[in-house]
Amino acid sequence: MILNDAGQIVEECWHAIPCHFPHAALYEFIVMPNHIHGIVVIANGRGTACRAPTVEQFGRPVSGSIPTVLRSFKSAVTKRINALRGSHGMPVWQRNR
Repeated sequence: MILNDAGQIVEECWHAIPCHFPHAALYEFIVMPNHIHGIVVIANGRGTACRAPTVEQFGRPVSGSIPTVLRSFKSAVTKRINALRGSHGMPVWQRNR
């Protein structure tokens, strides 16, 4: 797929995840028209995978958890895409179904 400007923002933010979360290792990913598929592995600092928290309580994010990493990624993408198209507060991502 040839990425448009929004897709390029998604790709750039994806590759930036380890800059913000050094314990997160990225593997395969693909940008779709309204969502992304990707593999994120949380490492324990020695380069090996560990059991990372994946469940949070509402309003109580767990530092370093996969939900926290993905929430940060999606927030950064949304802000940059909305700045690009001049549409502050508009949804960017597909809703859960």
